[in-house]
Amino acid sequence: MRGKTESPPSPTGGDRAQETAPRRRLRTLLAAAVAVVATAGAVGLMLKLDYLAWDFRNNLWGPAHLLIHGQSPYRIEALFDNSNAIWFPPAIGLFFPLAWLDLRWATNLWFLGNLLLGLTILWWSRREESAPLSLSAVILLALIVFPPVLAHFILGQFGLLATFLLLTAAHFVARRRFLAAGLLLAVTLAKPQLAVLVAPGLAVACVRQGGKRGLLVYLGATILGTALLTVPLWLGYPAWMPDFLQALGRNSIWLQPTLFTMFRLAWGPVAQIVPVLFSLGLLVLTIWLWRRYPPVEAMPWTLGLTILATPYVWTWDLVLLLPLVFRSLFRQRSWVARATWGFGYALCWSVMTWIRLRTNNSDHRYFWLPWFIFLLILGGHLVENRFSPAGRQPLLRRTPPAACRPRG
Repeated sequence: MRGKTESPPSPTGGDRAQETAPRRRLRTLLAAAVAVVATAGAVGLMLKLDYLAWDFRNNLWGPAHLLIHGQSPYRIEALFDNSNAIWFPPAIGLFFPLAWLDLRWATNLWFLGNLLLGLTILWWSRREESAPLSLSAVILLALIVFPPVLAHFILGQFGLLATFLLLTAAHFVARRRFLAAGLLLAVTLAKPQLAVLVAPGLAVACVRQGGKRGLLVYLGATILGTALLTVPLWLGYPAWMPDFLQALGRNSIWLQPTLFTMFRLAWGPVAQIVPVLFSLGLLVLTIWLWRRYPPVEAMPWTLGLTILATPYVWTWDLVLLLPLVFRSLFRQRSWVARATWGFGYALCWSVMTWIRLRTNNSDHRYFWLPWFIFLLILGGHLVENRFSPAGRQPLLRRTPPAACRPRG
């Protein structure tokens, strides 16, 4: 009988644990160096940066400044001419301590927070798909000069924070932490138009994960969180509600990059029934997504579809599409698919530049942009399935990436 042959010891396998220790120390040193450089850069930015973030000033710092001085937070004209505050109370209730800082310092801190959130969303997406760092660097460079993202940072907007909170809420629901998900949704209701599809989607996921009890905890946490975030307003200026309603009433009817605006301009107010029906169709599609796919897989698509469904949106709100764009890019391995994205990016830039130079640059002229990004996402997926050596891949996965799976 032939004896069992033992494999010779690997010249490297036995020492692998010993070899990883220096590499681990090197990675720790590199991470520490990056942290030191980033901290120094942040401090330098806080000291040097001086700009007017219009939306942050009018919708958050100004109202909070009035509130801590015992005045109505929604009478912003007491501080700034030709201004109006329309962010909902959760933003002021949570971030009113920023008003204890000088406007310049508060603006810079908000800018750094937005920058950190954007980098975190990018890193999170890369970690889920195990994508190369080189691709992340290219995406980061492309984002820095992309006009909607630039506008978001320049104005001091809320969209990146809402995106991060809603992505986190999806992870909480996947782990059956319905209370935390509801509290995070309450914060995003500072701009409720950004949650018109996400809130129902999370509700469906809560029913899937926890039944009626999960849904009740989620709804109760959302209501409780929203109420708690108004407490600073009631304590600082109890009569804030009428001024808030008046501020909403003073908000102009803008030309926004939505189907609602385009149909109204082309065929009058009656024609808006078409985008209403379209938005209801997207709501049905959202419910189907959340019933069929894991929360962490459905959330990026829901955030993207929100841009098409909501009647009140601006180009800087396109940051809601970033998780879907990141995920699509990181899942594509073939150079042909990535070249398709590069061509699409260059085409976007060309058209946006032409609009800026040849027209009045009204925001509604960019209504095509989210549709074009969705076309790139779907087109890139088809090209990837055609040329990738890994074969055909589904557009959405029934099983989330390993980094996103619930533990325990």
